Amino acid sequence: MIIIDFAIPEPMADTLLVLMFLALCVGYLEGFQLPRSIRERLSPLDDASALHIKQELQASSRISHESCKAAGLLCGDEHHSLRQLFHHHHDHHDRSAMESSTRDLAQRTFFQLKTLVGAKNIQLPPPLRWDNSIPVSKFLHPLLEPVLASMNLSQLLSTMHFSSQSPFAATSKDSLEMCSSHGGIKHEIKACHVSAKSILDQASSTLHKLDLKYVANTLEFDPNEPFQVVETRVVAADGSLACHPMTFPFAIFMCHTIPNSLVLEVDLLRSSSKNTKPAMVKVPAVCHMDTSDFAPSHISFKILNTRPGEGEVCHWLPTSHLVWY
Repeated sequence: MIIIDFAIPEPMADTLLVLMFLALCVGYLEGFQLPRSIRERLSPLDDASALHIKQELQASSRISHESCKAAGLLCGDEHHSLRQLFHHHHDHHDRSAMESSTRDLAQRTFFQLKTLVGAKNIQLPPPLRWDNSIPVSKFLHPLLEPVLASMNLSQLLSTMHFSSQSPFAATSKDSLEMCSSHGGIKHEIKACHVSAKSILDQASSTLHKLDLKYVANTLEFDPNEPFQVVETRVVAADGSLACHPMTFPFAIFMCHTIPNSLVLEVDLLRSSSKNTKPAMVKVPAVCHMDTSDFAPSHISFKILNTRPGEGEVCHWLPTSHLVWY
């Protein structure tokens, strides 16, 4: 809080407050490095290129594939591997295999604190990244936000060359519903963001601080590789903001608070093999200490053999996801 203890004529007082706040922000952010998962999603466009694409959008109902690629956005007819991936994930003919795969992933993802006590061997869930042939969608350039971010989903999908009946369209719809729905968690604060600035604004305002810190999972590894728990540290227990990248034609992060949660940093010893040497790695995790408001159908309860309100639910932080504290 900034306290001014001397009289300043209006409207100069408001102007001075804004300038003082901006000076504090600029002074802090000069030495601040954005997390990799946000940095790699920054728009590659300069102002002139963005203006050209904006004019193209205003003159036509669709974005050209050249402009789509230049802006780092995802277009429907552009990536064959993208279509294959989403058809695979929405293939209801092999539901039993999909459910088995989901359960195996959940068994590696969810755990309780007792799992981290002592030098135990564990397996982490595989890195949750898109195939390398599928580019990460970028944030919209500020000049394109008023055009694309204001469209309804049907308009946007058409503009980006996606069929409204495509699996990617269904996944994008799920992303928007995730942004707008409330999970039933008391005192949860949720918002979705289409820019790095917006994410930082929510983190700063929600946590009431400028000196933001974060944990993120940047570990790349063989999913069958065993790790040994060495040490566990609680890095935040009095407030945090988790941000999750969503699947959409342009980059969106869903950020939310879940009260009564611990943010952990776990030191793991990477086992040696023919190609790797033993090495210590840090992997972030989150423990939700009060699960009484969680949906009884949540898969974590099946994995841990518990019910809402019966003990904590912890999970490893997926790759590209991050938690501010």
